[in-house]
Amino acid sequence: MAYEGDEISAGSSIIVGLMFSDVECVLVSGTGPNIYGHALVHCLGGSDAYFHAVGDVDSPGWLYLVNPLLGLGSQLLGKPRHMNSAGYARYLSETGKTEWGRISGRLNTPPGAVDYLKRRVLETWFWGAVAHNCMSFVREVITAGHGTQPGGGDLPRNVARAAGIRV
Repeated sequence: MAYEGDEISAGSSIIVGLMFSDVECVLVSGTGPNIYGHALVHCLGGSDAYFHAVGDVDSPGWLYLVNPLLGLGSQLLGKPRHMNSAGYARYLSETGKTEWGRISGRLNTPPGAVDYLKRRVLETWFWGAVAHNCMSFVREVITAGHGTQPGGGDLPRNVARAAGIRV
């Protein structure tokens, strides 16, 4: 199974020591039938941390997108994952994804984003594919820090195009 990041627990050092002053929305290609890509939040000015919302990475493939009645609904729920820069490079390598680009979130209230992220990564995320997806997760972090939202909607490919990033 390809590396998707590390699980996060309440007492983990990444949560206890999490500090950042700005974020980037990192846009990467998708895998399998996902032509719309994936989004992660990269914390800057403190912790070397990438976070992203994913479904249950241990459940079988993309079949739930085709037919949610196949009994694979557990993939729709999962906890956000964390990785450092080395982990991000591993993630790209093992998943076969490529980075499309990065967009600054320009936080006006970084503590709000830090506090939000510390709470949110410990909660189960409902993965809605087209809505309430990886891009929604990034937007929620930026909103909590009163930052600048990237345009383009809820699909990473469209966000990249709206920012002039060629995909």
